[in-house]
Amino acid sequence: MHWTACPATASERGGGGRRQQRPGPLVGGGGHAPDAPRKTLGSVPAPPPLILPPSLPPRLPLRRAGTLPLLLDVIHQEAAHFGPVHTSHALHRLAKMHAALFTRLHATQLASSASRESTYYEYVQPALLMLNKLVVKHLAAFEPWNLAQAIWAYGNLEHSDEVLWASSGHGV
Repeated sequence: MHWTACPATASERGGGGRRQQRPGPLVGGGGHAPDAPRKTLGSVPAPPPLILPPSLPPRLPLRRAGTLPLLLDVIHQEAAHFGPVHTSHALHRLAKMHAALFTRLHATQLASSASRESTYYEYVQPALLMLNKLVVKHLAAFEPWNLAQAIWAYGNLEHSDEVLWASSGHGV
């Protein structure tokens, strides 16, 4: 490829005193042939649209739920659309948010057993009741990772449900 000076002036380019360099064909004087089409950004083909594999579940607003009350609302509103991945993800977020809340409260010395119980009964327990039903419903479709996330979340929430574990058939 041969680089030649572009005939555009500084005023045409919008400033600067130096000329742009563009690739040009090796023809006669080294410039562009007058009838040769020039490539512009408009002629670059657009990338194909992103198509997700059918195995990926549709996104639900679990990530946008940044507090326990918002997460509880999302679980109540979207539970009918939850699959195994959504269910284990919601359990995981519930456990992480619950732990993070009390880490912040301990740091500010505001944590008490009354505040912990109040939060548990107001937000965590209702969410767990709905998620337990979904775990039982989707347990056969759980991948090992989903099951591990659910067990981790139940352990961190110090929650044990004998009906849930009896239905799993794993004897955990």
